[in-house]
Amino acid sequence: MESISRRKFLGLGATAAAVAAGGALAAGCSSPDPAHQGSADSNSGSGKAVDFSKMEAGTLKVGAGHADIKLDAYCPIEEGNTQAGGTPDFVHSEGYYTNVHEGHDLRFSIVLIEFNDQRYAISSIEHVNPVNIDADKKLIEQLTGVDPASQWYHNPHVLSAPHDIPQEAIDAAITEACEAATASLRDAKYGFGEGVTYANTNRCYETAAGWNQVSNDAGNTDHVLPVMRFDDAKGNPIAILYTVNMAAGTLENAMNSEIDPAGRQITCDIAGLSERAVEEYYGGDCVAVYFAGCTGDQWGSVRAEYNYVTGPKDDLEYKTGFFDTAAGFLMLDVASSRLAVAVIDAANGIETGDAHVVAYENQKFEYKQLDKDKLKAGSDPKTFQYVQSESKPTCTTDVSVFAIDDVAFTGVKPEMNIQSLKDVRAGSPYAHNIMQCWVSFDGDSVQGYLPDQEGFDQSGKQASKTSFMPGSAEEMVGHAVDMLDNLYPQA
Repeated sequence: MESISRRKFLGLGATAAAVAAGGALAAGCSSPDPAHQGSADSNSGSGKAVDFSKMEAGTLKVGAGHADIKLDAYCPIEEGNTQAGGTPDFVHSEGYYTNVHEGHDLRFSIVLIEFNDQRYAISSIEHVNPVNIDADKKLIEQLTGVDPASQWYHNPHVLSAPHDIPQEAIDAAITEACEAATASLRDAKYGFGEGVTYANTNRCYETAAGWNQVSNDAGNTDHVLPVMRFDDAKGNPIAILYTVNMAAGTLENAMNSEIDPAGRQITCDIAGLSERAVEEYYGGDCVAVYFAGCTGDQWGSVRAEYNYVTGPKDDLEYKTGFFDTAAGFLMLDVASSRLAVAVIDAANGIETGDAHVVAYENQKFEYKQLDKDKLKAGSDPKTFQYVQSESKPTCTTDVSVFAIDDVAFTGVKPEMNIQSLKDVRAGSPYAHNIMQCWVSFDGDSVQGYLPDQEGFDQSGKQASKTSFMPGSAEEMVGHAVDMLDNLYPQA
């Protein structure tokens, strides 16, 4: 198995001290609101009883910036667009994009974190699936001095964005955002808290025809809302980072030319609108960034494309349809405002303080690759056949870990099911654990869905669109936990 490791472990200026079993909150962290206990799972891991507050504090500086991705300036969004050699790249399976909904521009955001003179970049691009990841990270390096190996590059999988965005528009946004982040870099404090959001729900439900995509509030899900806050020396928020276990898809396929003469409108969806609401609340130059957590079997609890089942219990019929455009955008306003309130409530409960340890590691791993052509080779169309590919028996993807004191982020490129987050949480030595999907170390790593064993057993959408053999999610969780163990300081 190929393993490429880039490890940076900084700030261990004093000996860690042991505290009571179960682990202590890191300095600068806030415990969940007691009123919320029981209403959501906790991100707490197994803990190794290290009191980070008794370590020597490091020097932390943070800067943040964002910029709109101005599509029209580089490629007019209209039917008949023939960018890139005659192919209408703005055509989507649901119809042409006709315009950007007013005030809903996509954007690129970046947070620079400098700890004891080592600099990291955490960025997010509001996109469906960026393809020039290596070039983007190289440009970020040129503008900020952050090596690509120390960059956390994420996209929240905004499903109401084009699958292809002109690179010139992306480059312009990256440049503007990086310049703002570099110019605003200043002494900072950090803090972490957990709120609760019901913006997401499980989307797997069994019908007579098999497992379908239906909102399933009784299914496996997770409503923890992790929030990290960075303040300047005066207590003003520099950046607020939050993670939701769903793709940004309130509108998704609803706005399309088949049902609306206005056509398919581009929008930053719940990711961008909730960010803007948080920023408006705090004012100043605060930058809020939405991150997609586990998106494999989770989607928005409010969606303009409705999916439901009806009929007798032994013959449930799957139905789908769309609310009209006005209703869809109203639903988006409600959903994004509700999420923003939850983020603000969690952020307001955080007390920021010193950072003591910042750790980062990325490794590449090989996994067994699925032969997709043989999925439906059996006699039962509701049960897939999982056969390893003979022509390409393995595929490679990466796992990243970024930790500040007792708060750890695990980043993976595939769309994991929620159980994988819970498994990482159960095995992690860190007190607080977040998993983010759509985190890309480079452009070569394999993505797509990666269900847990239950997801494979269901033979649903996630299993139909994966490149991985069953067992790969559990193997990836094991790799993540090993990395977390490796980075965690010894008591």
